[in-house]
Amino acid sequence: MGRGTPHRGGNIGDLLDKVSRSCLLHPTGRKLSRGRSAEVLSLSEDEEESSDLASPENGRSPNRSVQLQPMESADYEKLLQRMQAMEELFTDIFETTYTLKTAYIRLQMAHSPYDPEKLHHADKAVVSQLQKLSDLKQSYRRVNGFICTVPPGKFADMEDQKKIVATYESVVTELKTEVREKDAEIQFLKQNLKQVTKNIEKLERRLKKYGIKDDNRETQVQRRISMESPTPELFQSTFEQVHEATNNFTKVLMAEMKKARWDVNAAAAAIAPAVSFRKPNHIKFAFNSYLCEKLFQGFENESFYISGSLSSLLEPEKHRQDCFTQFRDMLPMEPSELLNILPDCAFGKFCNKKYLGIVHPKMEEAFFGNFDHRSDVVNGKHPNSDFYQTFIRLAKAVWILHKLAFSFNPVPSHFHVKANSVFQSTYMESVLPLHDSAQGGVQLVAFAITPGFKFVPDTVIKSRVYVVHKLGNNPAE
Repeated sequence: MGRGTPHRGGNIGDLLDKVSRSCLLHPTGRKLSRGRSAEVLSLSEDEEESSDLASPENGRSPNRSVQLQPMESADYEKLLQRMQAMEELFTDIFETTYTLKTAYIRLQMAHSPYDPEKLHHADKAVVSQLQKLSDLKQSYRRVNGFICTVPPGKFADMEDQKKIVATYESVVTELKTEVREKDAEIQFLKQNLKQVTKNIEKLERRLKKYGIKDDNRETQVQRRISMESPTPELFQSTFEQVHEATNNFTKVLMAEMKKARWDVNAAAAAIAPAVSFRKPNHIKFAFNSYLCEKLFQGFENESFYISGSLSSLLEPEKHRQDCFTQFRDMLPMEPSELLNILPDCAFGKFCNKKYLGIVHPKMEEAFFGNFDHRSDVVNGKHPNSDFYQTFIRLAKAVWILHKLAFSFNPVPSHFHVKANSVFQSTYMESVLPLHDSAQGGVQLVAFAITPGFKFVPDTVIKSRVYVVHKLGNNPAE
């Protein structure tokens, strides 16, 4: 192999030589002179086949008489034009083939030594000649009558249609994927509905066991779920769930403290110092106050300051609709079901953050003897213990109340009653019976248990407070 000869140039070169020889050995026809007689030699298809069979290669005599077929002058002109077109076409094929071979050799030579610029130009030349060959192939088919039923101008339209079909196929594939995802979501919601139905049946059996009729409560629940828009009445009933969940977790928390031999009275005194509880069991209100204070921190922000979202400002109407949809979706759900599927969702992060802020490490060590709970929560997990499951039910009640609050336009403002404030029935609700006003003195707020909310124009959800009676007219005394 001489200098400058590409290493693999022989492959395509041999192929092109074979194509050229094949075309020369099998010409498509002979030139016809206009001065020749109008009668030409024309073989029928059967005669052509017989002629092939009678070739010397098959051992038969090639000499065979043929019949002269008369041809009209117009047909002769068409045949002559077709033959001329074929000659021009094959001339173009030979020239393009030679140019392609030359471009391929340059492409090979650009590899050794490696020259990116020459390689780029040679590659473009090869592609250009291949495209030209493809066009000549289409021209050959048109001249030879293979696709005579398709007008030449329609080929561009066909290519455009192919591209459009490919685009639609891509869209169909995406839609099929979306349908599969929706089907999976439907199956998940069906499972949730099935579980909720089972829970309702269990509650109904318990109510029947104790002879309690709950028709009115069921009606209220159905009315609440079926409402199309948020209302203060819906907010009030949801707020009741927060009170109930707070009481439940307080019982569990105090039980664990007693089991760990902690002084619950000292813990209550640390939460509400200098407060004389009317009865010993009233210390539960102090723990309720502690829990609500921690859980409602950040309530005024649309994401509890978990993320930097500004949806309520950028798309206020859409944000309100999304919040109400989330409220309705989560209302009948067990929080553990959601966290098992999406442990790192916004609600899951809320649970992790609030648990770490409420349960002190020393408290957890005293309860469980280790920090396994805390380690799991720090890593974004959600333990299956009864203690944590009771906590996330409380967290869910506050979370859906928050979603419902941001469904209103405007969002209701919440307020906290300070200690030693004079009790006002317009904004406050005492968890205990008030003292007889005939005794004189004033009713003072020892501490607030839950915040209150104000709706436009004049609806108020009262703050629950623990009230003490103080003699005299000056609250500061």
